[in-house]
Amino acid sequence: MRLDYNRDIMLSMITKKQDIGKTAVMKYTFFLQKAFGLKMGYPFNIYTYGPYSSDVFEDLDALMSYNLVDLEKYPYRDSLGYKISTTEKGKSVQEHTNLTDEEIEKIDRVLELFGDKSARELELISTILYFADLRERIGHEHSEGFNVIENVRAIKPHFDNGEVEDELKNLRELNRQSLFKCNFVALS
Repeated sequence: MRLDYNRDIMLSMITKKQDIGKTAVMKYTFFLQKAFGLKMGYPFNIYTYGPYSSDVFEDLDALMSYNLVDLEKYPYRDSLGYKISTTEKGKSVQEHTNLTDEEIEKIDRVLELFGDKSARELELISTILYFADLRERIGHEHSEGFNVIENVRAIKPHFDNGEVEDELKNLRELNRQSLFKCNFVALS
């Protein structure tokens, strides 16, 4: 079985980080596309828990329908959580990936940098990157008065200024170390 590019990336990510949650799949995919430059083409918009693209979950559903990944539901607070893991068939397919060494290194890097983050932390980090990317796309001449922290706080009031500033500082340091394959002016 040969997967398309995005599903190949997603299967690789899930294989490397078993019992990954749906929020993590969404955010790691966002990071791979926006911060690490993988040409995945997902149309991300800001949503309740940060950047979201329904296309990501459509690809995840496809992996489940091909029996390449399993989705286990479990009680989490007042709702359900999800654990996604690769099936034996998925592991076999993943062994024959068409991804380049560079693409695999980027997946590994995202998991190394963000793999231990909670869903709440991923929400904040991805939202900051979303607004930094938006500022970059608007262009310097049109972004006067555009403040990443203010935009994040406007839609995420449950994060205080200190949390947003601390995470922005961490992201600036990653950007300064050239760990991202993009140049977000708002992070420099």
